[in-house]
Amino acid sequence: MRVPMRTVRWLAVATVLTGLVLIIGVRLSGGPRITSRESPLFPAADLSITSIPPLRYHAIVIGIDSYADRGPEGWPDLANARADAEAIAATLRDEYDFDVTLLTDREATRERILSALDRLSNFGEQDAVLIYYAGHGFYDKRLGEGFWVPSDARRRVGDRWAKEDWIWNSTLTKVIDASRARHILVICDACYGGSLFRGDTVDESVEQDMTWYRRALAEPSRFLITSGDLEPVLDSGSGHSIFAQAVLNYLRFPDEPIFSASDLGLAIRRKVSALTGQMVRLGPLNVASHAGGEFVFLRREKIKDFVRPESIASSTRTAEKKRAGSSCKDTSEAVLQQAAAMYAQGFTNTARRIL
Repeated sequence: MRVPMRTVRWLAVATVLTGLVLIIGVRLSGGPRITSRESPLFPAADLSITSIPPLRYHAIVIGIDSYADRGPEGWPDLANARADAEAIAATLRDEYDFDVTLLTDREATRERILSALDRLSNFGEQDAVLIYYAGHGFYDKRLGEGFWVPSDARRRVGDRWAKEDWIWNSTLTKVIDASRARHILVICDACYGGSLFRGDTVDESVEQDMTWYRRALAEPSRFLITSGDLEPVLDSGSGHSIFAQAVLNYLRFPDEPIFSASDLGLAIRRKVSALTGQMVRLGPLNVASHAGGEFVFLRREKIKDFVRPESIASSTRTAEKKRAGSSCKDTSEAVLQQAAAMYAQGFTNTARRIL
């Protein structure tokens, strides 16, 4: 059907007027805007150190020099693991205000280590936990499984390895993944420590400003730093292993009063690699509970006046909703078997959490 010219003109005018009204409305209402990369995602006040939400910091520190199963077929004693653990524990307690559980030598039995790790199930969104282990490690190539060796563990039973006495990496990973702690950082100074590592390495090009730290603190993290990969590592040093001395040096003399696990790990890597050639590994654990955050250290005597504790709830509400919405209770046979296995190994609290 043909349309009269007068009608066409009227439609054109109406279209132009409608467009002008829409443009003016958007401008007046502050409508859709394109934020440049230089524009802050948080108001300026949110970028100050004092705006960082507070956390309760805990540490489980394990160091074993002396093993019960000695002799020709037993575990050889180490020289520095206990001193390393004691120094790390003191530094975390005195300079970073950590609540520290320290297990050394005969105290670091399988039962007591598992009991300490089972405490992870008691922590929540306001808790950050550091686990430090220095002692013997073992790697089974056939199983593709690594182990930590408690002080009361046998090395062999007849012609086979006494793996039932050791702490399996897969067990440790499950306990870490089941915890509701906001952040968990594992630092492992043991042979074959890299067997625990299954994540991607960190991106050294990422600029870590205060906005980055706020995001790192808000999102849950599960992070790992190890003294080596699938290889033996050195125990010798001037009173401490070279790896532990690098950890202590950075904790005591950091570049900034606030720093992340990757800051610590990269500094250790440069130092240890230059002195020994060992490849320090660092990055997130490949577990569901890692949500892109990162463990952040705060020097308490230099950073004061934190915001009130309840602020962390609002800063992390989105992350908690994601976790709650994506993890309905699963009572499948596999989950029940996992809970039963955790209970049988002494992780009673973790088993309850799974169920």
